[in-house]
Amino acid sequence: MTGFGRPFYWHRCSTATALCLTKDSAIAEREGMTRQGVSDLVKRTSRKLREYEDGLHMVQKAGEADSMISDLAKRIDESGLPDSQKEEIKGLLERLSELF
Repeated sequence: MTGFGRPFYWHRCSTATALCLTKDSAIAEREGMTRQGVSDLVKRTSRKLREYEDGLHMVQKAGEADSMISDLAKRIDESGLPDSQKEEIKGLLERLSELF
């Protein structure tokens, strides 16, 4: 297993926002909106996501969960468990990591 790291949710949102802003003309045409309308919608949506994140702290919680899962994986590697049990537990940790 290579690790449990993954991009944070907020990073993905920022990337999507940047992508939307660079593709606003195509989106506007497809959705029957103006480019300014698309840009305004993306800005309002981004602002709302930031407000939710400020209250819920999901990025922080996801980072803490990732850190704990990585720590557990290292401890499993260092344990005296048989390899088959190590792989089974690490598979469960990988599935747990995907939930975040």
